[in-house]
Amino acid sequence: MAKFVLIGVGSAVFGAKTIGDLLHFKDVLAGSTVSLVDINPEILGLMETVARKMNEQAGSPFTIEASVERRDVLAGADFVVTSPAIKREELWKIDWEIINGAGIKQTYGENGGPGSLSHTLRNVPMMLAICRDIEELAPNAWVLNFTNPEARICMMLDRYTRLKFCGLCHQIGAGYRMVAKALDVPVRDLDIKAAGLNHFTWMFDIRRASTGEDLYPAFRERIRQGALKDQPLSRKMFELAGLFPTPGDHHLAEFLAFGWEFAGLHGRDWAKWATRKADTYAWLTGVTAGTHKIEDQVKGLSGERIAQMAVAVLTNQNSYEISMDVRNEGAIPNLPPAAIVETPGVISGLGITPLRMPPLPPVVAGLARKQVQVQELAVEAAVTGDRTLALQALVLDPVVDNVATAERVLDQLLTAHREYVHPGFFG
Repeated sequence: MAKFVLIGVGSAVFGAKTIGDLLHFKDVLAGSTVSLVDINPEILGLMETVARKMNEQAGSPFTIEASVERRDVLAGADFVVTSPAIKREELWKIDWEIINGAGIKQTYGENGGPGSLSHTLRNVPMMLAICRDIEELAPNAWVLNFTNPEARICMMLDRYTRLKFCGLCHQIGAGYRMVAKALDVPVRDLDIKAAGLNHFTWMFDIRRASTGEDLYPAFRERIRQGALKDQPLSRKMFELAGLFPTPGDHHLAEFLAFGWEFAGLHGRDWAKWATRKADTYAWLTGVTAGTHKIEDQVKGLSGERIAQMAVAVLTNQNSYEISMDVRNEGAIPNLPPAAIVETPGVISGLGITPLRMPPLPPVVAGLARKQVQVQELAVEAAVTGDRTLALQALVLDPVVDNVATAERVLDQLLTAHREYVHPGFFG
């Protein structure tokens, strides 16, 4: 048995799917405790009701508890899953209006570019406070993080805490879907090994999972024939680097000065995400009221990997994971040892171990090393409240080409998010 604490569980479908996955392994995890945490009591209450219904349907193998105060449930945790965000869509839109209103050609603004700095400045202090509580109450827990900017949050965990951690991201799925589309091969029959930085990963190997056949030659030929024309930036970088990027154009463009030329300046689809949020809330309330079915959103293993990783650690199963964010230490030989890299890896009783990958192509490694420097400055600025470091992170970012604009944008971002960032910025 084990104790799982899910912080930020108000991300309704993610939270419910994770609970569903844990229940899938109920024979191994029977007797475990699943603790739900969210600062929104209404959402938390709905999520608790859904979790209890799911647990009852499975024969009540778990103890379910919930609290708006994480310290009430953290003690003794074996796994802490973090996915909180501060008014994610609302503040992200403010970032977008400030940055793009200043004339900076930012394409998406979450994990790269000036928008990523703003996310970092407000999410790092929140996450560091959570980590201090985990260090005190569950110092041996694994922290499995989903909060963005993923690489920067993991860098904070690595450099400013004593906790075991692993970052997890769904974007590898975009690479699988693109290859499946180009080759007309089912996603389930693909095995892709990609590595780099979070949202800046590159496919080293593409194979048919069922036979081991090398599919990269066929994929190269399909790209040469015009496949994936809806990904012009990815196609261009494939031409330049010789490896195909994994995340898709909208995220890839965040890291490149010329990304906007290919991906445009459309940014986040705010209306789409507002609708999605409303739909998930309607599902939660419907399940609680008995008008919706749990199976409308949760059925079988979801594709989230928390449960499989936990079972592998607890039972030493040597589980292979296609994508995880960890400290480099030579996993990618031509990136700094202390960088946070995204690679495949093995999960076991020994812990979470990345695969050793080949060097990145020189042009990709050069771009990635600059991003690591930007990340380091941004994280240190977020932790210390040092305005000069934050400005350096902006000036070094390839998307920013004017220091006066950078200074003005930084002032506006800090003012807009004053209640969420380190108070040292205003001291």
